[in-house]
Amino acid sequence: MKVLSFLYIVSAPIRAWGSVVRGGAIQDKSVTPLLGRGYSIQTNSMASTCLSIEATVRPTYDFDYKMFQVQSASSVVGRLSGTLGAKWLEGEMRKFTRADAIAAGDSSDEDAETTFFVVNHIAIDRYYSSVQDESAVIVPAAAEMLDNGFISQFFTSCGPSYIRSIRRTAESNTLIAYRSSGSDTFGQNIVNAFDQPDQVDTTNTSRLQNSSSFRSLIIKMKADGLSGKDSANRKTLAIRGLEDFATKLRSVLNIMADEEVGVVKSVEVIPWVANPFFLTRIKIAQKVPAAQNGDNLSVLSRKFNLISNAEHIARIEAMLNKKMVVQEKIMMCTGELVKLMTFRDQKLVNYKCAVSSSCGEKTIGDLYEDLGASEAEWIYERLFDDLNSYLTGVYGPCLTQLEIFNPEYRLSHLEYMSWSAIPECNKMPCALPGTSYSAQQGTCSPMQEDITRAIALADQYCMPTIVQ
Repeated sequence: MKVLSFLYIVSAPIRAWGSVVRGGAIQDKSVTPLLGRGYSIQTNSMASTCLSIEATVRPTYDFDYKMFQVQSASSVVGRLSGTLGAKWLEGEMRKFTRADAIAAGDSSDEDAETTFFVVNHIAIDRYYSSVQDESAVIVPAAAEMLDNGFISQFFTSCGPSYIRSIRRTAESNTLIAYRSSGSDTFGQNIVNAFDQPDQVDTTNTSRLQNSSSFRSLIIKMKADGLSGKDSANRKTLAIRGLEDFATKLRSVLNIMADEEVGVVKSVEVIPWVANPFFLTRIKIAQKVPAAQNGDNLSVLSRKFNLISNAEHIARIEAMLNKKMVVQEKIMMCTGELVKLMTFRDQKLVNYKCAVSSSCGEKTIGDLYEDLGASEAEWIYERLFDDLNSYLTGVYGPCLTQLEIFNPEYRLSHLEYMSWSAIPECNKMPCALPGTSYSAQQGTCSPMQEDITRAIALADQYCMPTIVQ
């Protein structure tokens, strides 16, 4: 019974603790979601990979293969609604139909040719590739932190939670366009030739070359989430006829068989307090003595305190890191502007213009003044003071309090109480972006307007590049 009781304590329902996360950092191509990698729900950011995965649960999957004729761009969107390639197919088809409309306006020929379309759609939705909990162990360096009682450092390195399962999807979409002056069987023959992905009728494919429509054939392919060593995969956008398309089609199907292939669609995130090995390391099953007032601290309360405090640590650390990055960026930008002052009337590239048609203009001299040239202090100097104030007034004191050992319960405050009950931690405005800490007021308030403006300008013009 003791063994069963211990297992129940350290493995209290994992599914009940988990969250499914979509978008944000999960689908950011500059970061890599991995099984066992740390993650913070509050900051939507990744941490180190602190779980060594010996075995995974093989995912299940849905496979979809379609080969069909289509007449309009709107109809393909309706048929493939929600897929990765629907918008691309719509855009490509509209290019052809616009060209047809222009050609029809310039011609009085009643037998003028128009464009017909055949679409090939392949998709695999693979869910979920997940950790086998009994075979996944915390990596030695992270385990050593827990063994030495450095729980806050563990959360700082490994995040409050970790990725337990990953859902991936991969797609290949091909648009086959050809011109014809009337209804013919060419499109249906293409559909028949490729209707069964594992039994492509190459004989019928060869016969299609005799059709008058074959000469106008244009084939475009777009793949999402495919990878692999197959050289054909790297050339999938260059389709040279139907036989080449058949080869590429087989290549795509082979690549999709790889369980690691696919765009990450969502992940299941589990807090570390739901991991049996983590709980064993921090001795969660160790009996906690009652306080002098007779109150008992339950294991469940300790778990919730750990979750709440771990996310708060991630939140204020993200704020500190952001302040540090912004200060460094504006300081370096200011240094570059000083070097460029001989060209002070030259206009600067506005990087926002790459994603927006409504963007302003600044010269080197303008930005130089905006970053504090005529003030008593540069903006970057004021941001450094703000960074130091946050470090010494919010981040440092809060972590110090959370790490204090409570002799009555023989626990640190991380397990004993929530950050919301600790004055050094419960400064809620200090967890909000765009705020500065005031030692005099003992809390955070919105940044001064000129600093907020300078940060926005730095996003648009730093590092400075002269318009050519």
